[in-house]
Amino acid sequence: MKRRDFLSCAAALGAAAAVPSALLGSGATLGGKRVFDVTLNHEILEAGKKTRLWIPLPFVREYQSVSDIKFDGNFSNPSVDYKGVPTLYVDYAEVAKPTLSVKFRVETFERNTDFSK
Repeated sequence: MKRRDFLSCAAALGAAAAVPSALLGSGATLGGKRVFDVTLNHEILEAGKKTRLWIPLPFVREYQSVSDIKFDGNFSNPSVDYKGVPTLYVDYAEVAKPTLSVKFRVETFERNTDFSK
């Protein structure tokens, strides 16, 4: 994946994460909920170079909860920043085949918004 492709995908994911809160507003939670186990696997094609990844993580909102965040790979210095957009940062220092696997569980709750107000 080229840098431009990566940046456009990351920007699209960040925008998609912000859209539900902007469109749905505040609403009443209904009875149903759905659970998703999400796995994101990343492999850096240009091996042997110093690399840093920024992976956006999903938001926790009144209609969505995120739990069991786990990450694995051959990276160093992992950190998660929860200010603004939750983001996972990892570094690779001249690794032969850089990989990253991010797993988490998302529970979504049905909600109803009255747009007549």
